[in-house]
Amino acid sequence: MRFNAQEKLLMKYWLILVVVVISGCSFAKQIKQKVDAVRQQVQTIDQRGSVSGKVVNRSGRSGPILATLLKSEDGLVRWIDDYPVSGNGAYKFFGIPGSYTVGAFVDANRDGEYQTSEPATYLGENQKLPSFFELRANKKNSLQTLVIKNTLAPKLSARIVYDTNQALKASGRVVSLRDRMFSRENAQLGMWQPLDFTERVGGGLFLLREYRQHRIPVIFVHGITGTPVDWMAPIRALDLNRFQPVVFYYASGLPLDVVSEFLLKAVNKLQSRHRFPEFYVAAHSMGGLITRSFVKKYLDGGNPARIGLVMTANSPMQGLKSAKNGVNYFPIVIPAWRDVAYQSEFVKSLHDWSWPTDIPYHLVFSHLPGETGDGVVELESQIPRSLQQEATGVYGFQAEHTGLLREQEFVTLFNELMTDSLK
Repeated sequence: MRFNAQEKLLMKYWLILVVVVISGCSFAKQIKQKVDAVRQQVQTIDQRGSVSGKVVNRSGRSGPILATLLKSEDGLVRWIDDYPVSGNGAYKFFGIPGSYTVGAFVDANRDGEYQTSEPATYLGENQKLPSFFELRANKKNSLQTLVIKNTLAPKLSARIVYDTNQALKASGRVVSLRDRMFSRENAQLGMWQPLDFTERVGGGLFLLREYRQHRIPVIFVHGITGTPVDWMAPIRALDLNRFQPVVFYYASGLPLDVVSEFLLKAVNKLQSRHRFPEFYVAAHSMGGLITRSFVKKYLDGGNPARIGLVMTANSPMQGLKSAKNGVNYFPIVIPAWRDVAYQSEFVKSLHDWSWPTDIPYHLVFSHLPGETGDGVVELESQIPRSLQQEATGVYGFQAEHTGLLREQEFVTLFNELMTDSLK
């Protein structure tokens, strides 16, 4: 049985707990509390439910349409999430069990926030008061279509308390790769305690330069326990006269379906704000699985901007056998590992459809001498035959899993592909 770096870390973590508990030392309490915190977060994530539906705008006003998820807590209606609906009007939310309702509004001034002068609606508008439903563990709620016709009465709007999470507040702002939120400590937090990461750090899509029209956004997606800093060398080499570097930062312990939905929301929100007609995506490691899931969802939604290029590098596109061992044998299983495991349901779902021929797909892999892959991902998972047939080009390097992104040969290839895409 072979374990990769992340699994070895988790095993070491568990063995330390066993040793200190047996020894009875005071340090045992601290370790046990940490493990209990991880277990509690996994259990909470596993209890998530989902709600989906569609929105129709008949108000006569134009602008992006945002669906909203609202939760009943302490006698208040808390606005906790919003979703830029896709071209076909569809939206989807994930949430922990509780009492919820949904609404929608036309973001006429494109500021991403609701004003009482903007047309809006909510579930139960005809009955004057919001209709709430119980979101139950592991259940999917499919709701009736919301129809936006008019503005809402001021008194009803005033009942809403805005309590959106860090990710919604942060997405779209300009940051530096030297920002402290991209620390390795936060990356580890996102792996082991993703709910704490979401609350404290947030994540989202971040611009690395002020947005300018006529530059193509290039979205960089990191892998598990990674940060956007992993992409620093290719980002620094990017032609800023023609491309707009954008980084996607997320809690890498979350279920990958949730993460790809998060990316879909963030891209749609950024596009509605800046109205770019095209964007590219470059993904590393587990980010490749997230990206393939995102592309499928994005195309299904009939969204306005074109995906002009996708690159995946060292991605376990068939899943990891070592991750499957972790799922089978580790006492605590991080949700992301279930999805990245070899032959997982998530991995299978990504191969139930064929890559669209009008989106150039560049498949990059690496290997090490004497290894079956790059030290983390096996070659057979990086470049399965089916993906080689879908790819515009397949490119191989002799490099370590994350070290590949720092190799000058890879950076040169990356720039060549970016430049050639404009011809």
